[in-house]
Parts: sequence; structure tokens; C-alpha cells
Amino acid sequence: MAMVMGLSVLGLLGCSEPELPNDAGAYEATPLEECPDSPNCVRISLWFDAEPDEVLSAAREALEEIGAGSLELDDEARRIDATFRVFVFTDDVAIAVTSHDDRSALHIRSASRVGRDDLGVNARRVAGFLDVLEL
Repeated sequence: MAMVMGLSVLGLLGCSEPELPNDAGAYEATPLEECPDSPNCVRISLWFDAEPDEVLSAAREALEEIGAGSLELDDEARRIDATFRVFVFTDDVAIAVTSHDDRSALHIRSASRVGRDDLGVNARRVAGFLDVLEL
């Protein structure tokens, strides 16, 4: 078990940051707070051809699959707030789903609570979330 945890931690602390997709049109409409001017936060938005409730449900399942420590779901606001623990650090992930015409925009923000640099942990978390998101 300790070896598995050690390998997981090494994966989180890998050197390279993934290149994340971002749809400028969806990004303009994001209801999530901007990231500070530091490398410990990632905020992206993507379009999906799916109903907003379907996107929200898939996002909740993906957060659970990547190991969210806690989840707070607000169905009415179409928002999920989650926390992740890395060593003694806590990171916050916020997801909001908005609807525009026949499409839904998924907005995700992952940020460290403390420190200036997260060694790419938040970018890798968002990439992992997108890898398991089933839409």
C-alpha cells in the first residue's frame, strides 16, 4: 500500500505539465473566479453537445473517480465544489456548468490554497479529470 501511495505521489509531482484544451467562447462566459497571477491555479472552459444536467452528473462522477476528498453539489446552481489533499496541502476544485443555445459549457478551476507554485499538480489534476470525463 505504501508503495502504491508513493507512486501516486510521484505521479502528482511529475515534471511536465499537460497542455490543456480551452475553448475561448466558453471561457468568456465562465462564472468561476479568475486565477491569481501565480502558477498554482488552472481555469479552463469547454463546450459539450449535451444537456447541462448530464454534464454536471458526468463531472461529479469524474471528480469521484480521480479521488476528490469531499464534494459539495448544488444542482440548482449547477456547481460542484471539491477538495483534494496532497501531503499536508489542500487544493480546491470548482466546477460550474452553464447553458448556451443547444450546448453546455463546463468550467473548471483547480487551485492550491497556499504557496505560489504547485509543481504542476493542478494542471495534471484537470488533465486527469478530462481523461475520465465521460460525455
